[in-house]
Amino acid sequence: VMYTQEDSLSRDHGTYCIRLQYSQAQSEALLAQLRRDNVSITFATAAATVLAVRQIYSKGHETGALLGITRNARRWIGTTNLDAGLVPNAADVVFLWIPFSEGLFLLPIREQVLALARQIRAELGPHLQSAHYISSMSFTSDRAVEGMSAAFKSGEQPGPKQCAPGFSPQGALDLVREFQSDSARIQVQDIRHTGRQINDSPWVGMFSLWGRITLSMGFDTKYHEPTRMEQLMALVKSNLGSQAPAN
Repeated sequence: VMYTQEDSLSRDHGTYCIRLQYSQAQSEALLAQLRRDNVSITFATAAATVLAVRQIYSKGHETGALLGITRNARRWIGTTNLDAGLVPNAADVVFLWIPFSEGLFLLPIREQVLALARQIRAELGPHLQSAHYISSMSFTSDRAVEGMSAAFKSGEQPGPKQCAPGFSPQGALDLVREFQSDSARIQVQDIRHTGRQINDSPWVGMFSLWGRITLSMGFDTKYHEPTRMEQLMALVKSNLGSQAPAN
């Protein structure tokens, strides 16, 4: 889990977005290596996120990690035929408990990422069999109620203390890069994807565009310091990049 600032109740809300990119050559090498390892970049990046949280915080990771992850609803509904009134994008979130195997963190970083990626894939698997995810709500709701109850009994001031990181795989974006007419030609060089996060849980995003993999994060500075989140994202990128180290 992640831990919010001790003075978060008195801090102001503020949106902060981070973007990190791999070069096209790095992206191609990374995807090629993951294919050889038979691991999706979705699960590898989720694993890199879980590992980065463990690397940043010194508590709360003894036996496993709680992770929020989005499911693409295209498994169950159409999202492409806009003329039929269907939505262009649809996703929901499930929360997973990712147990840490014994001796996991004695392995090299590359092996840790692969092991965690396969564990996340196994834990998410049952939630991809049905469009309904109500089974995970019981787990997360019970944990939230237990936490509030313990805080009430101890007289602790209410407020966010621990939160689960989130990961949102956005896939390969199919955007036109070049526009041309009889009198002009426009080529898009880059795109920035941002968002606003107003609760205590930071979310890591990942997408590829024109052959380059991009990592992003949005969070509220009421709960998290930008310096620490910049460090966390640098670790996510490094952890994922360990799958295809530079020659």
